[in-house]
Amino acid sequence: MLRLIIILTIGFQTIGFGQTFTGQVFMLTEDFLDDKCEVIAECDCCSTDIFFLTDKEFGMVNRCLYNDSYYRGTYSVKASGLTLIFKQKVVNEIFNEETNKIKNERKTVEIKPYQFSISKCDTKIRLQHATIKDFKNGSRYSLTREKELIKELKETEAWKLISQ
Repeated sequence: MLRLIIILTIGFQTIGFGQTFTGQVFMLTEDFLDDKCEVIAECDCCSTDIFFLTDKEFGMVNRCLYNDSYYRGTYSVKASGLTLIFKQKVVNEIFNEETNKIKNERKTVEIKPYQFSISKCDTKIRLQHATIKDFKNGSRYSLTREKELIKELKETEAWKLISQ
């Protein structure tokens, strides 16, 4: 019985405390496919990516065709919860259809922390937000895609602007 308790305790801690997010990228959307344990974006402007850049820093991009919004902050993992604490800045990409150019606009905004629960679906990590409908579910991209996304993020003018 004691062994079972120890195994269950360690297993639950691995979901939260033992989970390392560094280098991972998650897509957040409304819809979650339980049979595949992954999210699916059903429209052009209904997904957000969270980039876990270090063991404390994250980036977030709210995707919408050519008008993405970029955020930064710090995160912490406790038990089976993830907390994102935002820097109070956002960079919005604004696409001009007449010139086909993107203008980046940096603003100061008030953003309250986001709380996600961390759970498992089969062998994959699932993030869930209790109240924000548009991105209440999250799942991880493939390792190959994560590397591409992080490289692309760091090359954007919007990311460079918000990183100043």
